[in-house]
Amino acid sequence: MALTIIRKNFLLHPYLLFPSQNRNLINLLSSTPNLNTVCDSAAYLDTVETQISSLCQKSNSSVQFREAFSIFQQSVDMGLIPSGPTCNLLVPVLAKSKDYKMAFEIYKKMTSAGALPTYLSLSALVECLVHFGVPQVALAATGLILKHGYSVNVYVANIILRGFCSDGCAVKAEEFLSEMHRNSVTPDRVSFNTLIKGFCQERKLNHAMNLKKRMEDAEIIPNLITYNILMNAYFMEGQVEEAIGLLEEMKIKGLEPDGIVYGTLINGLCSNGDVDRAKGFWKEILNKGISPNRITYSCLMRGLCQKGQLKQAKFLFNDMIKSGIRPDVVTFTGMIGGLCEFGRTDKAVELFDFMLEKGEEPTTATYNILIGGLCKAGLLDDASKFLEMMVDKDKKPDIVTCNTVLRGFCDIGRVDGAMKLFNSMLLNKFVEPDSWTISTLVQGLCREGNLKQAEQINRRMAELKKLMDVAPYTVLIGAYLKADVTS
Repeated sequence: MALTIIRKNFLLHPYLLFPSQNRNLINLLSSTPNLNTVCDSAAYLDTVETQISSLCQKSNSSVQFREAFSIFQQSVDMGLIPSGPTCNLLVPVLAKSKDYKMAFEIYKKMTSAGALPTYLSLSALVECLVHFGVPQVALAATGLILKHGYSVNVYVANIILRGFCSDGCAVKAEEFLSEMHRNSVTPDRVSFNTLIKGFCQERKLNHAMNLKKRMEDAEIIPNLITYNILMNAYFMEGQVEEAIGLLEEMKIKGLEPDGIVYGTLINGLCSNGDVDRAKGFWKEILNKGISPNRITYSCLMRGLCQKGQLKQAKFLFNDMIKSGIRPDVVTFTGMIGGLCEFGRTDKAVELFDFMLEKGEEPTTATYNILIGGLCKAGLLDDASKFLEMMVDKDKKPDIVTCNTVLRGFCDIGRVDGAMKLFNSMLLNKFVEPDSWTISTLVQGLCREGNLKQAEQINRRMAELKKLMDVAPYTVLIGAYLKADVTS
């Protein structure tokens, strides 16, 4: 009976009993007279493989893929590695569900055991390496694809292109694009869009536009994604008319903007202060029956707040909720920033409180924006209150925010408030003072005639090796000279 089960499992999984794969099972075969133990192991492994196969083939749920990985791991912990086909089934689905660490772990176990990876597993390996931020290693991994008798197709090539571009190496990505072309791998629209986005992120718009021309010369028609990438880049550079020009070109070529493109237009125009034009595109969206998403609502509301058009912003806010879209922390942060820019910090604080009532947790950016706005308005006590609240909630303020508050206190002659904040920075260690912090504080103390304390702070920071700039010394020397103190 035991031999029958072993024979059955061997026929189903001929690589199951390879020494490199299941040393424990081989040891059982050679050391125990009781084949029932071997039978149990083989039967268990067969059950494991059936469960993994079922979870992978009958589901698109990442939860079930992770369950399959858990079953795989339990089997490995018992010294039994599932067969090559089972591993090759699991690796690609985990990569597809973005569980890259799990996919890579199985790939390593599988190949260490001697099982041969399929093309899909090798493609998944490339994707894992790109995700881990090592596109050069991913490129080297294409050698494994060739070594196993497969060819590198445009899908794998695009993964590597994305890796180089995400790593800020658009030039290397372009070199790889040329190389793949020489090796008879024809770039597609995804290839060009990836590369165009990479150069846009590096602020090389002319090069990105040249790539668009190359794309067209290759008879690959730019799509909405292509135009959206380029328009967004032009808006980021403040080149509004160039972005609008691309919109017109897109329409001439028969491409109708969708909700994403309109979102880019509205965000770009608001960011460049052209809220009236953004409102025009908003009307266009509604007339076309396109439902604005949370991002589009948030962008326009922020723009309206920046211009002080609070009634319209409030109308949009209520309309957003009626449409079933819940404002999130990005929505609130954008509006708070807009209100602060317009000088309505009172409304910004009200909105902050409303945000808390609605259960939205402010981010570090939310606090930094509000504190900066309060400082600009001269409301230093309120700014300090929010800074304390921020630290109490384990949100780390950045050095710019702390320096803004500290400078605000010094500018209105409240050096005591600046000293309190400075000591808090040193005591709580939530942010490291920089030379600008020290210079501002020393300058404030010198202005008050408190040269001795200014010198003490300078010396203390130098002893702590936190004073790496000559600026604070320059301020102090200037103050002594002004006071005509030479000793």
